[in-house]
Amino acid sequence: RYFETLDLGDLTVNGESGNPIVIIAENKHQAIIDGESTRPGITVSGSRIIRHVRVEGFIALATTGNGVSSRDGTAYDDMNSDIHLKSMGFEGTDYCNNGAVISLGRIRDSLIEDFFAFGSGRYVFQIYGSYNVVARNGVVRWDRWDGDCYKVGDPRFAVSVYNSHDNTLENFVIVDSAGSSQNGDKGTILVAGNSNGATSIENNSNDNKFFNFVIYNNIYGSVSTQSGGSTHANNEFHHFALFENEETNSINVAKNTDNTLITHTTMISSPSYTLYYGSDATVTNVVVRDLVLYNNGHDQSRYPLSKFNAGALTSYSHINSFNNYGNAGYLAQQNTFPLNLVSNGGTDLAEDPLMLYALRSETGSPNKGAASDGTDLGASIINRFEGGVDSGIPLWPWVDEDVVKTYMCDADSLAATLRTGADTPAWCLTSKTLSKYVWEALGNVCPDSYC
Repeated sequence: RYFETLDLGDLTVNGESGNPIVIIAENKHQAIIDGESTRPGITVSGSRIIRHVRVEGFIALATTGNGVSSRDGTAYDDMNSDIHLKSMGFEGTDYCNNGAVISLGRIRDSLIEDFFAFGSGRYVFQIYGSYNVVARNGVVRWDRWDGDCYKVGDPRFAVSVYNSHDNTLENFVIVDSAGSSQNGDKGTILVAGNSNGATSIENNSNDNKFFNFVIYNNIYGSVSTQSGGSTHANNEFHHFALFENEETNSINVAKNTDNTLITHTTMISSPSYTLYYGSDATVTNVVVRDLVLYNNGHDQSRYPLSKFNAGALTSYSHINSFNNYGNAGYLAQQNTFPLNLVSNGGTDLAEDPLMLYALRSETGSPNKGAASDGTDLGASIINRFEGGVDSGIPLWPWVDEDVVKTYMCDADSLAATLRTGADTPAWCLTSKTLSKYVWEALGNVCPDSYC
């Protein structure tokens, strides 16, 4: 156990393409950096530009403000770049100040993979003011952020992409995130933009792509894209499975967005609405296709199944909606898309999807082969995506899942974020691996090859 921050700013030389500086734990996941709730586990201090560095195998516990960020006001060409973080774990304990458990801020052309992050922070994993960052194979849980040292009512999310362009996030599991009694937007993913001065070159988030997201058993499960700055453009969401989230289970295209794609998404057992597109005319060109909506909207006193501004939705097709409900009085005041059923010459279904698992469709299901691209409707989260492409490499069993559970369910860590008693993360109350926990959510035994 080490009680000093790993500071990449201490490096006196940079690596080169194909020959990076390598900082690697001798024993993977056994080199513990203890921040004692006062320090980051990994950071970059000073003003030197960091290039071509790989850090691998460390666990940062009881830390505040982990990151490999460039300084505020850094020009694009001077940003830290070609940073590779691999097989890392991060626990945050700052529930008061603005920040993230792990932040990649003002960097470019970098990669983080095979990681987990949890604990206290306004965000848990954040990409801020950055370009061409790839984040893959991450397990994330939001546990606490009070914000008393900052702005109590500001948004808090498990994952945030903020004022960033051309990033790819793929293969994420976001589970068991806690609730909060504080005001402000809450959820699992926020794509945000705003004019924040020298902290970021951009004031919107464009051309970001998300693939293979499992969002399960969070108090607030919503995915939101909205900008308080310039209009977002060309963000895409592929293969999302949102299920059994308690308060919200929706994808919200809220304001100042253009050309948003939502495809191959499965939504199961949301108490309220599943799809929300724009409260005003600042949302344009939303394309929705290849969805499975099943057993949603049973809290009929709250919200409709779907709600959108009349001009927001450019096209929708290839949707199977079954056993969903909405508040009839509220629905009457909103625009909601009618299904154009296959039986009437359309592309949509209203048939029992015969789902055993939230992450795939079974043989005999009407979802099989019914998508616009000839594949299955809904999410198919079976193989890893790499660079936005199905690699054919199995995603399950999840990489290092025993290590992930050891740290994310540690009793002292849970106590530090008040995740005890009735607020204990459900996964931590079971003997299941992460793979079994996710795959068995609908009550069926995990297929042997995945668990």
